[in-house]
Amino acid sequence: MITAAKRPCRRAEYFPNSDHLPTEFVNPRLQSSIRHLSIAWHCRGGIHMERGVSSDGQLDQGLRYRDTPDHPGVSALTDYWLAKRGPRTMPDRADISPAEIVKLLPNLIICDVLGDGEDFRTRLFGTALVLIVGEERTGKCLSEFGTRASVPTRPEIVQFRWLDVTRRAYALKEPVFVNGTMSSSDRSYLALHAVSMPLTAGGTSIAQMLGAMFVTDKR
Repeated sequence: MITAAKRPCRRAEYFPNSDHLPTEFVNPRLQSSIRHLSIAWHCRGGIHMERGVSSDGQLDQGLRYRDTPDHPGVSALTDYWLAKRGPRTMPDRADISPAEIVKLLPNLIICDVLGDGEDFRTRLFGTALVLIVGEERTGKCLSEFGTRASVPTRPEIVQFRWLDVTRRAYALKEPVFVNGTMSSSDRSYLALHAVSMPLTAGGTSIAQMLGAMFVTDKR
């Protein structure tokens, strides 16, 4: 059983943009599958850097994927997810009770999966997250993040990062932990730690994604 203290590190390289798919993959459903499946899987110890595919080579800068949680809030949410999972691959949305994780609610994000994980629509975007990023994102798709932020933001970076982290958790079917810094030009001093993890919703397929993000340092 995977625990928050020790879990296998598996590296997954994705095609986050369909423009990078080989031309022979013309079936839209196959494109979706290839976009999220790993090209290579292998284990490594310790903290490691993952670099995504981007048109300008800059979108993924600042993301550092980890094997384990790096913040008490992320550790608490991961332990909660593991406890609710039991012998299953992942817990169901009905297993998650807000009353049991009240202290974490301001930092939570819950998304519905769209299609085969091409995008995700936000059901809940915690009040602490709104203050961190300067934008209310409830009801928005991840591909729409950053377009109406109250702080200077590059939407293409914001969207790439949220999609990359969430798609990894969707493909791996387990919690994904990541460290990063704010992409906002006036908040780059904020260091962040986040987690994304999958949920079913009455069936066996992934239907929702549960995540959280916390400020770890104000440098």
